Amino acid sequence: MAMKSTFNMFLTLVLVAVLARLSVYLIPYWWGVVPGAALGGLLAARSGLEALVGGFVGLVLLWSSYAVAVHVTNHGILGQQLAGITGLPSSLAILLITAALGGVVGAAGSLTGYMLKKSWTASE
Repeated sequence: MAMKSTFNMFLTLVLVAVLARLSVYLIPYWWGVVPGAALGGLLAARSGLEALVGGFVGLVLLWSSYAVAVHVTNHGILGQQLAGITGLPSSLAILLITAALGGVVGAAGSLTGYMLKKSWTASE
């Protein structure tokens, strides 16, 4: 039973990350990941905890990998500038905050999708 739950959480995580990445092509700007995360929670999550953890970790991985790619591409200049503007000690703090915000958005979106599925099945 624990193995099935672990696999399902991993499936939720991967599905949320992939659908969130694909939804950015359809919906502009950062909030385009929310429908992808919601769809991932709707399709794969079997509990609220799976939706929360899968959405959080999926979007943390997606946004942190993108933020690191941008950071490396511009040699950390953007991160240093943002750290200076916000008063944070380093560009690493910007990367961590970006990952955490992505995780919160992913968790909220995925949980929304799961709750939508739960409300549909409860009304039948």
